[in-house]
This record gives sequence, C-alpha cells and structure tokens, in this order.
Amino acid sequence: MEIITGYTGQNHIEAGDVQALLRGIMGPEQYHLLDTGMVLEPEIVDANTVKINSGDIIFQGVHCRIPYGEFDTVSIDNGSADIDRRDVIALRYEKDPVTGEESVGWVYYKGESHKREPSVTLGNIEEGDLVAEVKIFVIKFDKMTITEITKPAKTLTISSISGKAMDAEIAANSKAEANDVFYKAGDTATLYYEPVCGEINSNKKTLRYFVPFAKVTKGVTKVTITAGNYAIKANNAVVQGARPLVDATKTVTLRPNGITIEITKSDGFSGSANAVCAVSGYATIKFSA
Repeated sequence: MEIITGYTGQNHIEAGDVQALLRGIMGPEQYHLLDTGMVLEPEIVDANTVKINSGDIIFQGVHCRIPYGEFDTVSIDNGSADIDRRDVIALRYEKDPVTGEESVGWVYYKGESHKREPSVTLGNIEEGDLVAEVKIFVIKFDKMTITEITKPAKTLTISSISGKAMDAEIAANSKAEANDVFYKAGDTATLYYEPVCGEINSNKKTLRYFVPFAKVTKGVTKVTITAGNYAIKANNAVVQGARPLVDATKTVTLRPNGITIEITKSDGFSGSANAVCAVSGYATIKFSA
C-alpha cells in the first residue's frame, strides 16, 4: 500500500495513479463523455472530412481533451455507389513499450456494408495492454451520401451523475414538495450572475459563459431569454459595459444544472489577453417543453 494524495517529500504521483482514480470514480464503462466545450460535436466538412469539435472524454481512466475553440479533423473515404455502408471513427490509446510514453488519437475504419460495423482493437489499459480502442462515431452512408454521424453516448457524465442524484432526491419527496424543487415548462426565472467566469475565444469574437440554476429542470427541453444584460471585465478593467442580452447574437444551450450562453460579435470584443474574463448581469428566462 502506498499513499497517493499525500506529502512524501518527493514527487511520487504518476499518470497511472490518476487513471486509477478516474476509473474508480466514473465506473466500469469503456468511456465517459463530459459536458464540456462542444461535447465532441461531429460535423461533416466535405465528402472526405469529418470535424470533431471541443470536448473532454475519459477512456478507461485516461482523460483526453480537445480544448475549447479548437477541433480535430479525420479523413474518411468516399461513399460507395453500389452499397450502403457504416464506417467507424474510434479513439485509440497507445503506449510505447520502451519509453512508456502514452498517446491518444483518432483512427478511421471503413465498413463493408450497412449490416456490420468495422471492429476495433479491444484492450485493457489497466492490465497493461499497449493498444486499446473504442468506437466513438458511426458514419452512416446511403450509397454516396452521408446520412448521419452518430454522436458519442453520454453515459454517466458528471452532469448525469448530478442529475440522477437530484432525481432520486425529488422522487423521495411528495408531489407537492417536488413541485418546489424543479423548473417545469411554462415557468420563468430571473438568474443573476455577479460575476461568473467566462472565456473569449482566440479571435475575440465569441464570449461563452455558464449560468447555474437554483433548481433542476423537469420536462424542459428549451429555454428562451426574454430580458437581461451582460457586462465583461478582464485584467481588472471593464472590457464592455452592460448591454442587452435580447439584442445580442447568441446561442443558449440548456444544461442539466444551468444554461450556457454563447455571444458572437462580428467586430469582436475589445481589450487584451481576454481568454478568461468575468461576466456579470442577469437573464430572465422562460422554460418550455
């Protein structure tokens, strides 16, 4: 037995220690997609290119990441004129047997038909396998046309763990009591953020920040901002004074415990070194099914 999260007088925590911790916390599933960035949202760039947007994934305890504002591209083959097909983009882990260095990356496997997906190299990182792969995306072809790219399964994410715990708590209460602990379709709420942490992407055109809910949602699939404003401060200076949210070019994404607001300005945000900033203001939102 050895102590990991404790002072020993020397550097002693290794990557395998962190991997074991994450495996124990997250459970036995092959991978877990976290609710960060763009959640590895896939996009079809052209007939031979798939773009994979930012996000975090834990593969058998190995934390892998595409930072926010960045993306990966994967080259794929054209569709086939005579058959429907299913191709696979897998996440591949490798360990150098000599140096012990570890790496991850995307690998593409072309399918033979729509009835059978290509297989991947199974492996157990904990047991010392040098290669391990897991299917993340399945590309469905109707002859020459891509009809769908399946998104990664969001099994046992941090948000879902929190959501399940909240659902269990709600189920333990009476219906009358439960009505006071969640937002439902038709409800409105005013959320004040004073301030919350935000980030401006590298070209300074997009601001992104998260506003938490005081209660969980139930039966809600969409939120709409009906009023509010936002202001930005960075490096102890005001980058932008209060401006109306309703007039902003924005995207609002519903999360299990809040909303992510993404504001785009064609002329960009002023100031320097604004990768991280403080956002303050309020948003009045309406919940709908």
